[in-house]
Amino acid sequence: METKPDTKLPFTALSFNRNESLSEQIVLKIKELIYSEAIVKGDKLPSSRTLASQLNFARGTVQTAYEILSSQNYIISKKGAGTFVNYSHSTKKEPHSTKVNGKKQYSSKIDLSPLNSITSSFPTRKWKQAMAHAMNNRQSLEFESIKGDKALRKAIADYLRRSNGMIVKVDNIIITNSTVHAMDLIKQIIKKESFQVVMESPAYSLANKVFGSDIFIRYISSSSSEGLAGELNKYKRNNELFYCTSSIQFPTGKAYSLSELKKIVSWAEETESYILEDHYTSGIIDSSHEELLWHLLPSRVIYVGTMSMTMFRGLRIGFAVVPDALIDKISAEQALMTYSPSSQTQHALARFIEQGNLEIHTRRLRKIYKDRIKLLLSIIGKTSLPVKVEGEISGIFAVLKFPKDVDCEQLAEMILDNGVIVHSLTSYFFDKQISNNSLIIGFANIKESELIAAINIIEKTYAGYLSSAY
Repeated sequence: METKPDTKLPFTALSFNRNESLSEQIVLKIKELIYSEAIVKGDKLPSSRTLASQLNFARGTVQTAYEILSSQNYIISKKGAGTFVNYSHSTKKEPHSTKVNGKKQYSSKIDLSPLNSITSSFPTRKWKQAMAHAMNNRQSLEFESIKGDKALRKAIADYLRRSNGMIVKVDNIIITNSTVHAMDLIKQIIKKESFQVVMESPAYSLANKVFGSDIFIRYISSSSSEGLAGELNKYKRNNELFYCTSSIQFPTGKAYSLSELKKIVSWAEETESYILEDHYTSGIIDSSHEELLWHLLPSRVIYVGTMSMTMFRGLRIGFAVVPDALIDKISAEQALMTYSPSSQTQHALARFIEQGNLEIHTRRLRKIYKDRIKLLLSIIGKTSLPVKVEGEISGIFAVLKFPKDVDCEQLAEMILDNGVIVHSLTSYFFDKQISNNSLIIGFANIKESELIAAINIIEKTYAGYLSSAY
């Protein structure tokens, strides 16, 4: 029987100076070779000993890389035969389309929208067990409290202490069915107390819809040279509510300095105002990489979070940590609303958190997102796209900044016509006169191969955009 020869891997130099380990670099490089079709399914890879000798690495480094690739089904080891590529991919393949009235219509699109959640790694079996336990527990069938299931509020308080260093009283937590639900509760208080709303721009569009429906909003620029605190102090008045998205701004991914955050809470204290802190990255970003406004002044910060980003979008459970001065008022508003999460789901989530499943899952998510960002940066670096990548510190999306004269709203529409859903940063500004030359790229809940294909489509579309512009 003829033995298939090893495939020579065209590795570039790998360096100890890079942030990732040598094993991670080998993993990333082999994936790149697969995506570029330099190696294809069935190709035999060098043995770990041979590749280690080629790279002048320890054999264990290569073995670790091969184990990672094998666990992700990129390669397969056959006893007595060797290690082979087990993944088929064509970067030339676009989403399936048909023509309707001369225009492409896609049966499926690659969705690069931000704020999606990764579901492929979710421990479904553990969640089913928690739900089964809830359904078999008669207590979970009873309505317990307007604020939500006490066991869940305690589990969330414990989780926030471990993950974010927040020391929260159980009675200050209210369970909601989403971040938007929490905002709606707070809006009712604002209307009764005659607060004015201040909102950063660009920002989460649903927040604008909740508050802007019947309340006047003052917008301030998150990119102002004077900083957010400087903008807040321009029209200093008492009793305002400032909505913002924690220390890593959405959708720019800009990280605010501790000095800037301290100025913001000083403004709140001086004007007797409140801050609504939407911690959309909770659990996904390592807490050592971000500071929370809540840490600096919990008596003036309403902290809201959601489980949809870390678990799955269909789980409509969020929560708010409310200061003492507002907890009774917001609880009273909660009593008037009829769309709180079911008691069974709350009970199941409490058990899921108590058993440590949420923290195990979020650690896994951080690793997946980290790998996606590395892959994104690597692939973009090999394209002809004239972009600067920003905002990747968010952990869940990145911003592609094009040359100043590029109309990214038009570019996003052209990319959509080619089968990829992507958004211009301009769409998140509330002043519609503002034009921004950036696209925001999310990479949750898509395969790595789809991310590669999407970037290739963006590159081709940009070339077409340039041709049509000149």
